Formats: sequence, C-alpha cells, structure tokens
Amino acid sequence: MTPVPGQPGVGQPGMGQAGVGEPGMALVDACSALVTVQDGGRRGLAHMGVPRAGAADLDALSLANRLVGSSPHAPALEVGPGTVALRLRSDAVLALAGAPRVVDLDGRPVPPGVSVAAEAGSVLSVGPLRGGMWTYVALGGGVVCEPLLGSCSADTLSGLGPHPLAAGHAVHFGGGGTPGLWASREAPGLCSARPGSAAVTVRMTPGPHASLLGRAAAAAFASGSWEVGAGSDRTGLRLLGPALPLAQEARSGSLAAVGMVAGAIQVTPAGLPIVLGCNHGATGGYPVLAVIWLADLGLAFQSPPGSRLLFCWTTTEAARSELHRRVAARDVLRIGALRR
Repeated sequence: MTPVPGQPGVGQPGMGQAGVGEPGMALVDACSALVTVQDGGRRGLAHMGVPRAGAADLDALSLANRLVGSSPHAPALEVGPGTVALRLRSDAVLALAGAPRVVDLDGRPVPPGVSVAAEAGSVLSVGPLRGGMWTYVALGGGVVCEPLLGSCSADTLSGLGPHPLAAGHAVHFGGGGTPGLWASREAPGLCSARPGSAAVTVRMTPGPHASLLGRAAAAAFASGSWEVGAGSDRTGLRLLGPALPLAQEARSGSLAAVGMVAGAIQVTPAGLPIVLGCNHGATGGYPVLAVIWLADLGLAFQSPPGSRLLFCWTTTEAARSELHRRVAARDVLRIGALRR
C-alpha cells in the first residue's frame, strides 16, 4: 500500500515486525472485500480516547500467525465479506484461519489451519465466504507496517493506521516461516467451534449496570434468540428481537459517559441491545447489561447478519478459568511446533 503523508503505511520495508529470512512483497491484483491490516490492537490507551481496534477474532489471528511461526498478535490481513487476490512477488509461507471460504493458490485448494509454501509469481485467491465474517491471512514474518501508538492495526472508526487494501497496493512482509508447522485444523481450544452455524451460544458475565436495568431485562435477554442485524460490523452488532423490559430507573435520563470494552452489551432507551466490537469508541452513554467472555468474543463477531445468537449467564471465575485454559492450549501448539 502506498504510504500517505502523516499516516503509517503498509509496505515500508524495515519498519514494524519483520521476521527471519528475506523480506517479501505481494501485490493486490483485485479486491472487492474490506481487507485491512490487523494485529492485537492499541491496548492501554482508552484513557486518551484511543480505541483498541485490532482483529475482530483474536483467536483466529493468533492461530494463523502461529501456523507460519509468527508471534500470536503479529500484523496479518483481515479479509471481510467479498474477495481478494494477491500476486506474490517473493516466496512466502502463508496460512489462513477464521471464517471458512473458497481459497486457492494457482488453482490448488488451500485448506484452513495449514501453513503452505508459495513461490514467487503465485496468485492466492481468497474467494467467497462459506460462513462467518472474517478470515485471516498470515504471511511468514508478519506484514511490515510502521506502528502507530504501538500497533499496525487499521482502525475503521477513527481512521488511525494504514488504509484498507485496494487493487494495485503492495503488501510487504518480513519473510521466513516454516510450511507445514501444523497440519490439523483442530487446534485445541481454538477451532472446536465453527463460525457461521445456525445459532451460536455466547457466554457473558453481568455488566456494571445490570441492577439498574432490572432483573426482568436480564432474564429476557438471556432467554431470547437474537438476530444479528444488517449493518453490523467491526464496530458493533445490532441485535434484533423484542424490546427488553427496562426498569423505570433505566428509562429516565442517560448515564454519564463511561469507559467501554469490546464485548460490552449496551441497551438503548428503546430496550434494544448492541454488542460493542473491536472498533468501538472509548466511551459510551448507554447502560451495560453484560460483557461477553473474551474467549467467546471472536465467535460472536464471526456471526454474519441474519444469523442468530443465544446468550447465557456465567461467573467471572468461570470466565477467568476458560481464558487460562485457552492460553494453555496456545502454549501446547507452540511447544508442539518446536518439537517437530
């Protein structure tokens, strides 16, 4: 991508996270999808009004990067609905994870969850989705990008970071990587839940304003089946269903702006829930009924418009235990790769 004055750009060799081996480059032949560079996001800056951004599905980003031997939150390409074709100008090791879709390398199918070696001149065609919303393309060594506020992520809300990819843009990457690092999509704790199923159950813990909204609202939300509304994206999911019965205190007036996190489930004065995504604003004025488990956040945001979400209450202790289990599963992947 051509750098823009005053903004970081993809394609500036020697800057950002480069890997072992010769730096590489790919050109965007065609692009009809929203394709951005994403990493773990800009963390710890919410007090300055800077959103986190980063990957919509951090688990999928982590898996794709691990498959090519990169650090879990190294910059990679996040591909939304639509298609993109990359023509490699250098040899590369690449892997895909996240939403399943039709993908081929010079006409040969590329399965998800397997790293493959690609020669210079090859064309990677990332085709239509088969479910879910976001697919991650990791390149050995990570996408090379000038970090801004500690991250290479493209923030589609504020405009921070590199611009989305378009035909003719160049993508530089660090190089290196090991093809065939793992040969199974069933990575423990990461791929057991398939995105794009008819109904997905998401776990949540009570939010800071659950008592303000009332027990009736909490019970109605957990017992309902919610449709992901049109226009839902990285910023948030609009959930469609019967209006929640709000306590009188929640109907009168609005809250002072408070800090927000990805996964926070806000409730509008009309009683309709909104789930904040990775590109949410730093603050919000609607009451927060619940917060989605970090372990389930990627699963929720892999749900396309028209799909249905179910929600169930759980405890903070259970959420913490699940997060530790998933971190341990990633360590198993890392140690297994070192032993191959």
